[in-house]
Amino acid sequence: MHPSISISIILVLLLSYFVIVVLASRQATKRTHRKADDNKKAVLDFYEGVYHYDSKNLPLEELDSNYIQHDPSIAAGRQAFIDHTHALYEKYPGRKIDVKRIIADGDYVVVHCWAINNPSNPGDRGDAVIDIFRLQDKKIMEHWGVTQPVPEKAENTNSMF
Repeated sequence: MHPSISISIILVLLLSYFVIVVLASRQATKRTHRKADDNKKAVLDFYEGVYHYDSKNLPLEELDSNYIQHDPSIAAGRQAFIDHTHALYEKYPGRKIDVKRIIADGDYVVVHCWAINNPSNPGDRGDAVIDIFRLQDKKIMEHWGVTQPVPEKAENTNSMF
C-alpha cells in the first residue's frame, strides 16, 4: 500500500471517530437537559400541590415512599412530611409561597422562594427559603431545607429575592 493512502485512511478514521464522539456528547447533553427539565417540572408540580394546599390531595405521587428528610425541623420519612404539612396549614391556613427561581442540575433541583405564613398581617415579612431536592425517576427522594427570616432592616439595599 502506498504511504499516502495509509495516511489518508488514518485521517478518515480519526475524523470519523471525532464526529462520533461529538454526536454522542451532544446526545448526552440533550438527555441531561431533558432530565433536569423533567425534574424541575416534578418539583414545581409538587410545590403547586403542597402550597396550594388541599388536605385530601397532597401530591404524593412525586414523593418517593423511601423519602429522606434532612431538614432538622421536620421528622424523617414520608408520613412525617405529610403530618408536618397538615400541621403547618392548620396553623397558617393562608400561607403563601412565591417561587423566585428554580435551578436544576441532573438529579438535583434547588428552589429559592419567599414563604409568608400570614400574608394578611403586614408585620409578617416572611422567610427566604432554599429547598434542595434529589430526584430519581422524577420522584423526590431527599430534601434539604434552609430558612432565613426576612429582616425588618437590612445592612444593604439588595433584596433577598
